[in-house]
Amino acid sequence: MKTFNKTLAFLTFITFFSISLFSQNKHIKYIGDIYYVSMKGHEGKTPDAIYKCEKGIHNLIIFNEKKAIFYQDKRSVAEFTNDSLNEYKYLFYDVELFDKKKKSNKSINITYYVESDSVKIDKTSDKKWTKITPDKKPKLSEKTIAWYEYLESQGISTEFNPPEIIYTDETRQIKAYNCKKAFVTEGQRKYTVWFTEDIKYNWCFEDFRYLIPGTVILIEYEDKTYIEFESIEDLDYNKLSLNKKVLDAVLNNW
Repeated sequence: MKTFNKTLAFLTFITFFSISLFSQNKHIKYIGDIYYVSMKGHEGKTPDAIYKCEKGIHNLIIFNEKKAIFYQDKRSVAEFTNDSLNEYKYLFYDVELFDKKKKSNKSINITYYVESDSVKIDKTSDKKWTKITPDKKPKLSEKTIAWYEYLESQGISTEFNPPEIIYTDETRQIKAYNCKKAFVTEGQRKYTVWFTEDIKYNWCFEDFRYLIPGTVILIEYEDKTYIEFESIEDLDYNKLSLNKKVLDAVLNNW
């Protein structure tokens, strides 16, 4: 009986340890293009309403495989423009929240004031969750309208067409992951996409990546790298570029 109890206790410990290890919080990094919308430029109808910042860091923070937040490193953007960053006196963040169970997301717009070390959530932030449906026409926000107007000024149609995904039999190893190749057409843009089913974080995106099984590792556009998976690590709050007060404010608005 004692031997049985010891065995049971050992198996319980192993099971608990495995579950704890699997459900650890994760930090995923991508390297890719960052687009910054200048609301001043938009209001003035100037052609420079959109700034493209090359190769910034895209961050995904995963909480217990159930919730996730997405944000871009603001310092990357600030190096290219001080339009609304006011020379680092304050930093504006667009943070996307994802809930796996709800299959929904919402956007939190938050400003971090450097001098006072304080944060303020903008009134334009989403108060309700929205079902993730990249195959349906998105709701137009002020920033989406600004983006669409810029595209139209460049002769690019913004007419909505659901993403078309064509899967192939071609495989390749990228960043130690076994990847499969797919072609994605989204509007007038055509992407070559490599994805893996070794890890499953498609629920952390609201665009066509949500529809692709597993996790997108590499996206190529016009034969150039558009966004690429960089790393996945256990979450270390001390290594985050996101200010802790900003993170706390975001999580309090879940």
